[in-house]
Amino acid sequence: GGVLICMDFPDLFNAAAALSGDLDQTLMKEDNLMKGVYGSFDEHQDLWEGKDNPTTRVSEWRTPLYLGHGTRDHVVPVAQTKHFYKKLKEARPEIEVKLNLPDAGHDFNYWGAEVKPVLDFFEQKR
Repeated sequence: GGVLICMDFPDLFNAAAALSGDLDQTLMKEDNLMKGVYGSFDEHQDLWEGKDNPTTRVSEWRTPLYLGHGTRDHVVPVAQTKHFYKKLKEARPEIEVKLNLPDAGHDFNYWGAEVKPVLDFFEQKR
C-alpha cells in the first residue's frame, strides 16, 4: 500500500518503507488472495499488470525507499522484494534504496526488529 501511495503522490513523503511486501502480483499467479482480488491471471492479465502492480510502474518511483523482507518468509516469498529492488535499481539508479534481508519470517518479531532501522532511515531523509 505504501509503495502505491508514493507512486500516486510522489511529493507526499520524504521517504518510505515496505516490509514483507507483495510488490509484483504476477510472480504469485496461483495465490488465492491475488486471484480473489484480480480474478485469474489468464482472464485478467491487464489487472495483474496494471496500476496496482508496483513493479510495472518502477519508472515512476521518486522516493527514497527502505525495503525489508525476512529470508524465511513462508507467506510472501522474499523473491518479491528482491525482484522489486532489482527492477527499481535498473529503472531509477539515482534513487536511494536500502535493502535489508535478515534471517527472519513473516511475523511480528521480524517487523518489530525493523522499527529502529526504518525510523533511522526516515530520520536521515528529514
